[in-house]
Amino acid sequence: VPPPFIDPSFANGQSPWYINPRSGIQPRIKNWNFTIQRELPKNWLLNMAYVGHRGTNLNSTVQLNQVDPKYLGLGALLNRNITDPEVMAAGYTKPYSSFTGTLAQALRPYPQFLDVPDHYGALGKSWYDALQTTIEKRFGYFQAFVAYTWSKSLSDGSYTQTAFQEENQDSYNRGNSEKSLLRYDIPHTLNLLWTLDLPFGPGKKWITTSNPLVSRVFGGWTLSWAGQYRSGNLLLLQAPNTLDSGVLFTKFKKALITNGAFETGLSRDEYDPRDPSKNQVYQRSAFALPGQFQFGSAARYLNNFRNPSLSNENVAIIKRTRFRQSERVPLEFEYSAYLFNPFNRTQFGNIQASLTATNFGQITGPMVGPRIITMGLRLNW
Repeated sequence: VPPPFIDPSFANGQSPWYINPRSGIQPRIKNWNFTIQRELPKNWLLNMAYVGHRGTNLNSTVQLNQVDPKYLGLGALLNRNITDPEVMAAGYTKPYSSFTGTLAQALRPYPQFLDVPDHYGALGKSWYDALQTTIEKRFGYFQAFVAYTWSKSLSDGSYTQTAFQEENQDSYNRGNSEKSLLRYDIPHTLNLLWTLDLPFGPGKKWITTSNPLVSRVFGGWTLSWAGQYRSGNLLLLQAPNTLDSGVLFTKFKKALITNGAFETGLSRDEYDPRDPSKNQVYQRSAFALPGQFQFGSAARYLNNFRNPSLSNENVAIIKRTRFRQSERVPLEFEYSAYLFNPFNRTQFGNIQASLTATNFGQITGPMVGPRIITMGLRLNW
């Protein structure tokens, strides 16, 4: 049957999406900054800025057919069939004559449907504040760019403009209870880039001999460095969801935090996944699981629950040798070598964050690959 479908029972027993009047509206992004620039000696430039960002009308996911949390007091009765004598004795009846299912399903706002997600409700919000500092040198045989960012990113579950966002624990009480660090939050980032043309050979400071062999050997060298040093990625903190099917039909359940210490005090230099005494980063005793019919209260992302910080370096070595000085048809031979992770550092992480895993809080492997060196030859004319 071609659309439109006007039979009200068309999607009974299914999970239709709800498209509300606000669905698909454009997000509103507000940006502002305050910047100070200062020119320094030797062609250096310093830039310091406060950057602010607020996002509203962002895509959000809300489950409209969640059972009201006020019924959590019914406990295991929620899993009973609507015709169960204990359910009927408690005063509950079918929402409509042909209904079949559990009491929990009967208590849904729309008991004829399963889930009714609102993926484009435009309820999402985001917050970003940062100190962004750069110092750079653009001219001369040595050029450099150093950038440091100290930031904080928050959201209430929205992290992308696609349909599926992070689920709420309780769609009836969304508000600030869902406000947490954004999953991409990286509070500290340092980027270091520089390029150095070695001062040897014709036209340079040293070894300016007219001997063509010496000039070709010692001249034309360029070194480059690209390094990033940043905080580790956040780990998702969640409890096993005992509030989904047959209870509230919520899609996420928070954990609880105890008064115990988060970290074991193990230094990152001591990490060794082969040694059980040297791979435990977080204490399981710092977290607890809510009861079967209870909500958790911990934020889904915590600033002190992350993978270890990450260092990433790359080096380039380039040698250009000109064999023919003709400006019209120059002939140049170029050798290049690129080193990824040149110090071959093994940085362990990928910490297990599942509260029910026996290896919770332990590192499970490296976060970066081994050293890789590539080389190439090129003839330019």
